[in-house]
Amino acid sequence: MPEPRFHYRSDSLIPRRVSVPTESKPFSLPAETPPALVTKTTEVGVIGSTYLNTLAVSGNYRTIRFVGYGNVDSMASGLSILVRLIPRFTGFAPSSKGGIFAFTGAFGQPYMVARALNTGTIQFLGTSASFATMVNLVSVSTYSFTSGTAVDLFFSWTGTTAANGAKMYVNGTLLAEGTSGMATDYTDAKGQLYESILACNAWPQGETSNFDLNEMAVWNSVIDPTASGLNFSGSSRTSFLTSTAYDPMPTAGNVKGGLVYGSNELLTGTRVDASPANVLSTHSYADPAAQTTGTYVATTTATTKVGTSFGVSQTGTFDGSDRWTDPGIANVLSGVAYKANSVANNRTGTHTELLSTDPGIANVLDGIEYTINDVDLVGTFDPNFNFVNFRAFLNGVLSAVGTSSLTDDEYATITVDQNFEYTTALHAQMQAVVVSRDALSSANARLGSFFKAYGVDLGTQTSPTTGIYVGGALED
Repeated sequence: MPEPRFHYRSDSLIPRRVSVPTESKPFSLPAETPPALVTKTTEVGVIGSTYLNTLAVSGNYRTIRFVGYGNVDSMASGLSILVRLIPRFTGFAPSSKGGIFAFTGAFGQPYMVARALNTGTIQFLGTSASFATMVNLVSVSTYSFTSGTAVDLFFSWTGTTAANGAKMYVNGTLLAEGTSGMATDYTDAKGQLYESILACNAWPQGETSNFDLNEMAVWNSVIDPTASGLNFSGSSRTSFLTSTAYDPMPTAGNVKGGLVYGSNELLTGTRVDASPANVLSTHSYADPAAQTTGTYVATTTATTKVGTSFGVSQTGTFDGSDRWTDPGIANVLSGVAYKANSVANNRTGTHTELLSTDPGIANVLDGIEYTINDVDLVGTFDPNFNFVNFRAFLNGVLSAVGTSSLTDDEYATITVDQNFEYTTALHAQMQAVVVSRDALSSANARLGSFFKAYGVDLGTQTSPTTGIYVGGALED
């Protein structure tokens, strides 16, 4: 029997054999709780002293994935897959927990999968043309598992649409094979298997697994597990498959510093060496694995900043003149120094800024916002009155409430700032004038309404009293 292209057995977290180890990232896990090797206790038929626990935890996957390519070649000779599992249920698989294996693409497209259903069916599926649907290659209609007892599941496919091209064996016995020629050409799946992600105990469409893993192997040829000398008999099998090639995990000192790698990606490299990216492209050097030529392209003096030393006694001459244009000193504010084709300031602006003249907020309509020399202002001019001074402004208010202009003595009592603004202080002083003329006049109420109309908060107002009581005697 040929050796497998891929081989994993549960005496290590590291794959025993992968076709392209430098392209693989074994056990790259999407779950919070990673798979772990567990010492067997009461399990029946476990080869070796440990098995890989991959049962889902709180609904989270504990999938093993081998990222890379070449585990199956161009499928010219078909393929065979062995998965030795330890079921954690008796009878049929729990719903959505029967994932066995999956070949998927980088974005999760399933190319070939196997799973156990809660109806007792075990399916071996491949994708149809253009990955439109998953189509049954072959299936076993009813199979009952025994919890804690190892079982050998073996699948093979010629890679053709011929009758009986796909077969399924359980514990060394052929249980099902295709009965007629396949209606669909599965070259899409066949061509994609060479570059894919191989996952154990997984299904790419939302299912987890209630199996633990003891061994898995993939061949790039069709193998008959019932042939003389082969023993895939389930719990009675006592030894792993033979594979002479072993891809050991490198020690941290042999992996680039800072690079995370290894089983569960828990290791970090510490080695600092001259990788090709750090060696001149004109230089060949001895790499630990092979003779290597650098890929680093060195800079030149013409592309290095002027005055900057680099390399071996070299100084940059690039001044960046192809990336800027001098605006000219006439376009730069007077007194501002700047650089132009120089490492130091060598130009000074001469432009004099023309400043605007503020007309004054009292000469701009009330509420109008404007900006003078980057200062934001708001006008206060009230167009409802035509006055030339503050007294005229006050007389305009008195006219609006239906009373006469201020006398000289009354004007002398107005002591607020003459800023032509309606305020509570101005209202109080003008109210005193109105009330002093006639405490019973309605002009006081109109005065309050006038100020409120201009947004002045006068609070709670009380009308002045006369000291005359209803029914009281009037004196001459």
